[in-house]
Amino acid sequence: MFAVYGLHGVSVFALRDAPLDERAQQPPLVRFAELTIFRVGVLRGAVLRLEPTGRNPLHFTVVMDRLREGVDALCACEHAVWGNPYYEA
Repeated sequence: MFAVYGLHGVSVFALRDAPLDERAQQPPLVRFAELTIFRVGVLRGAVLRLEPTGRNPLHFTVVMDRLREGVDALCACEHAVWGNPYYEA
């Protein structure tokens, strides 16, 4: 992302209007054995920005103005790791 846009970030998907169990069965999430779940308010409270990106209205990027500080802030955010039972290698 940095090479193309000059920004550091992490690609994420919103669960809007559908439960995790339903979204996890669909591409691209079905490609991941584990999904890390954050609440938007927690990310914003850590001074991380969410920017809509791409054509998919559920796709966002957690933008980090400074890489090391952004990674530290993201890792410090309350989160849950969910094993995806629909994972397809």
